[in-house]
Amino acid sequence: MTNPGPLKRHKWTPAEVILAFLFLLAPFYYHDNIGGTGLNLPSNITVWAAASVFIWFAVKIVLDRSELVLPGKVMLILAFPFLATISGFISGVDEPIDWLFRLFFIWGGIFFLLALFQFRFSRAQKDKLLYLLLVAGLLHGLVASIQYFQPEGMSIYLPTAKGVNVATGVFQQINIHASFQATIVLIGWYMINRPLARFSTPIKSSILVTTFVSAFIVLSSGSRVGFLSLVIGLGLLITFCWPVIKRNKKNSAMLMSAMVLAAVASLYSDGFSRLADKSAEIHTEYKASERIGIYLISGELVEQNPFFGHGLGSFESVWQYQKADFQQRHPDYELIDKYVTHPHNELLFWQVEGGILASVGILLSFFTILILAWRSKARYAIALLFPFAFHNQVELPFHISATAWFACLFLVFIALSHSAKTIFEDFLSVPMGQATKLLNHTGLSFAILFYGHSVWANYQLELATRPNNNANLTIPMMNPYFTQIAEDFRMQQIFRISSIKRNVDMMRTFNHWQQEEISQRPKEFNFKMLIASYQNLKNVEQACKTAEIASDMYIDNQEFMLYWESCQK
Repeated sequence: MTNPGPLKRHKWTPAEVILAFLFLLAPFYYHDNIGGTGLNLPSNITVWAAASVFIWFAVKIVLDRSELVLPGKVMLILAFPFLATISGFISGVDEPIDWLFRLFFIWGGIFFLLALFQFRFSRAQKDKLLYLLLVAGLLHGLVASIQYFQPEGMSIYLPTAKGVNVATGVFQQINIHASFQATIVLIGWYMINRPLARFSTPIKSSILVTTFVSAFIVLSSGSRVGFLSLVIGLGLLITFCWPVIKRNKKNSAMLMSAMVLAAVASLYSDGFSRLADKSAEIHTEYKASERIGIYLISGELVEQNPFFGHGLGSFESVWQYQKADFQQRHPDYELIDKYVTHPHNELLFWQVEGGILASVGILLSFFTILILAWRSKARYAIALLFPFAFHNQVELPFHISATAWFACLFLVFIALSHSAKTIFEDFLSVPMGQATKLLNHTGLSFAILFYGHSVWANYQLELATRPNNNANLTIPMMNPYFTQIAEDFRMQQIFRISSIKRNVDMMRTFNHWQQEEISQRPKEFNFKMLIASYQNLKNVEQACKTAEIASDMYIDNQEFMLYWESCQK
């Protein structure tokens, strides 16, 4: 029996339309950018804008109905955001703006998660939304396929691949794309046995096509984290859903055939060879020492301030200086020579910055979600969440991709939606309700203005990297998120102008600014610029001291080493 329009049987609600926009359209906005994390990637701005509209609409519904729906054990679920916020006040904040946006990121995600509960989606609606996420995976896969086969033929509206046969998609990072597509494959295995697909040949066919495309992207990417997420996650899903899979052998056989075809197609790529090379590198001393060295140095930082951490936003600074100290004590140990912004483990990252308080919050929230999903027989959702959870322990996917962040939160909602809910009725007085409505509308207005300005500021920063450098840095300087980056570009301009014009006052201004930068962000480039400014100011003694610190921190940098050796002659 074929149902030509199962998605049309129920009228699309405004909440479903907004979520469709969030997952199907918002992630595909693109212009050339400086790269990195957060709002540095244009697609993250549009995704956050869509999520903000969804949160606004949910708050409006709550206020109109005077009814608030919360998941069971909500205080334990919210343990992490509460304790992370408290730890920031206790341990201090090195970068106030960075800390503020970090809290916005966390609490924005929490509000999105709670907003999902306000619409009381039926099982059919949740299946429809999971199918939309599946379609989003297909779109991401098609973009990546274009990158894979035609890396130089992309439109200006979509990112160009960084190299031949490297399909990063709109994520601009291969491992995040691979773990996202691994999640899509798992959703396909779950959805093919749901009523939405069981009675619709077109939908079932689209699931098979998406499974093939997503599996191909994972297997051809050469991503270890994507491959392991797919294998382990699929094992968990088959284990949890074995009775259903066993009853629907034909569907399972078709999905397995699609994955086998994807594996065969991947053999013609160099994905498997890259995967084998990366796996072999695990056993080499150098690669192992890099990863272990990050953990060892982070462990020393944890020992220094185990309870409250070093302060939110402090990791970059304290880790690099601890690395220099570690290298002096262990000169034969090969450490990563690059600037480290994250220990490639989210729990360790929060332990360094927020101490036990933040780490306990993460564990309480994680195990609460896990136990509620297990007890409510939503175990399949645990398998769906595995790729994101696993990736979070070896890299920083949510810092880079807002799409991955909100997709993960939607799956958390699916895991918790089977549990009992707590409903609060008439919980606000009339004046408080009116004030909250005004705050809700005002908040959305300011948010949209901020996102629009952020897109403009983002583009201006990209222009600043071009040879003609016709950027208007005033725009990003006015944006709190991009102020620091714009300041970096502006000070580099001051350095070039002061060097050409031999303006001592301007050079001295740059030198003072760069000293502060070194204390907070001791990057290799910043050390070079600080040494150069000391040289221009004829301050050889300070230039040599700076070169000594830089050579200890970046031991493979010959420029620092040679300059320090010349100072000793």
